[in-house]
Amino acid sequence: MGKFLDYGNSDFASVRNSDFVDKSGLINVLNSRIDSEKRFICISRPRRFGKSVAAKMLYAYYDRSCDSHCLFDDLEIAKLPDYEQHLNKYPTIYLDWNRFSDTDTKNVVKTAQKAVIEDLRTKYSFIKADEDKLMNALVEINEQTGDRFIFIIDEWDRLVREVEKPVQEEYVNLLRAMFKSNA
Repeated sequence: MGKFLDYGNSDFASVRNSDFVDKSGLINVLNSRIDSEKRFICISRPRRFGKSVAAKMLYAYYDRSCDSHCLFDDLEIAKLPDYEQHLNKYPTIYLDWNRFSDTDTKNVVKTAQKAVIEDLRTKYSFIKADEDKLMNALVEINEQTGDRFIFIIDEWDRLVREVEKPVQEEYVNLLRAMFKSNA
């Protein structure tokens, strides 16, 4: 499957080397909502409106495993006062549901959770060996390290459009567990 956590900025670097339209002002909106009750944001647009490019941009900006100055210093976000405050400061998980398109749809939610947990274990080896619920693993990490994650989910609606109702319900329950606000 590949990595989900802190895998760098190469996807956005590829985008910057093509026809890129600066939408980095979006980052300022997200930065203003970190640690607030409005921290859960869904960006929905019609197909082909650049959601995946925006997701890659956000990942490169927040991902703590790399230095993304060279990708952002000439963009709109770099002109704003809190540009440095959040740049490359967070453990960031990028979950693209298209990566699981070859998975049996009845097991796609469980398969995705297990894959992300396995990746988390590479950096957080203390996660329980029998853990198969992503939210439990994230809570355990937070309790032991204080780390709070930035989640970027691309093609988030795929499991609403393309799977049967029981899988949809399992997916919605995962989202509820992960993003229920307790602020």
